[in-house]
Amino acid sequence: MKQKRTIRILLINNKNELLLMRVVDPSTTSLDKKSRAAFWCTIGGKIEQGETIQQAACRELFEETGLTENDVILGPIVWYGIHQMIISGIHVELDEKFIVVRLNSNKKIVQDNFTENERNVVTNMEWLSHSKIINASEPIFPAILKTHLKDILSGEYPASPLFMDLSLEP
Repeated sequence: MKQKRTIRILLINNKNELLLMRVVDPSTTSLDKKSRAAFWCTIGGKIEQGETIQQAACRELFEETGLTENDVILGPIVWYGIHQMIISGIHVELDEKFIVVRLNSNKKIVQDNFTENERNVVTNMEWLSHSKIINASEPIFPAILKTHLKDILSGEYPASPLFMDLSLEP
């Protein structure tokens, strides 16, 4: 099993909406190898060797939205957890950290810096309110967003990062 450290970004705009991406990727499955239909998830990705969590967050933010450090305010790491899945046929254990990032500019989100894979699997990016996340018809990962995002949106951050069960299905 391959292990991968990742950063997930809870990017929040001035309307208190969270940026999520819609993914359609038949090569990403649960451990039982059942293909998922479309799903939504936070932006983010692999923490490269030698990168701090904040450096990885800034790099991923730029790659997936075009935003730079000047466009945002980096907040705390609020959650962490581990889960497993199949990515492109490979069993991967993801060690994920979730960082709050607040948008402080009016810069538009762009996908100009997407990787080739992201261009192939990301079908949409959208700002969603907590209410839209709770009532979404398609699955949203991590499932904990429905129960724990409200505190984050209201600025109520835990004193230290909370362990979350990221294996929960939405």
